[in-house]
Amino acid sequence: MARIFVTDCWDQERVDEIVQMLRSAGHHVATPMLQCRDEAAFWAQIDPSWKSWTSIEYSGVLGTNRSVHSFFVRDARAMEWADTCLTILPAGRAAHIALGIFAGAQKRRVLLTNGGEPELYHLFATDICAANSEVLDALGQ
Repeated sequence: MARIFVTDCWDQERVDEIVQMLRSAGHHVATPMLQCRDEAAFWAQIDPSWKSWTSIEYSGVLGTNRSVHSFFVRDARAMEWADTCLTILPAGRAAHIALGIFAGAQKRRVLLTNGGEPELYHLFATDICAANSEVLDALGQ
């Protein structure tokens, strides 16, 4: 069974359905990125004026804030633990960065599309799936 890191996605109902499918098939699934589903609320807890940060203020928060560090370490450890990254589209920047981290580590990268716009760099995925059931096929179920 695979150890799967599921990245964030803009369609949370779809993610919940897929995570349940993977767990029902016996896979171990880490979803740390999904535990903070309201990213704006997360940043607002750190600083209500986060949207107006300068680059220097942003860099400072990344380097010194305990909450940010804690979330980062949790996600980084989950990525180290996992042997597979599942990126479910549509997804944001963090999901695509995670996909790149898994590519650099030469770990399996499964991309579940949503029929959206094509992207050349999705070729970094080891498996590109168009339907939920194809994810299980890609994982060797």
